[in-house]
Amino acid sequence: MLDLEFPFRAARGIGFVIGGVFASGILATGVVPGVRYNYHEPTPAEAEKVSRIEAVCGRHDVPLAAAALQFSLLHPLVASVIPGALSPKQVNWNVAAMRHEIPAALWGELKYEGLLREDAPTP
Repeated sequence: MLDLEFPFRAARGIGFVIGGVFASGILATGVVPGVRYNYHEPTPAEAEKVSRIEAVCGRHDVPLAAAALQFSLLHPLVASVIPGALSPKQVNWNVAAMRHEIPAALWGELKYEGLLREDAPTP
């Protein structure tokens, strides 16, 4: 998507609204029993990658969900995200995730560990 859709739309001045920022739940909860990744059970490789991302987040005292939600908004073409919520409690949880301060070092460590593309937009 970053290599094809984003340049195509950038050339036309078209932005994005991102849905599914939590990848069907795994980026909100981490690897827990019954969690889904893009509507399927995560493969061992997918689960391992998310666990590694969650570990980096933990070292920086950042909830995984906050990193997932805020990362989605770092690209200059992204106008908005739709995190989804089924209850007022989940709405409050999303607001808290958006307000959680994320140190730049977290993004740097994710890139260093190969968990984010080097060219991924970060602060």
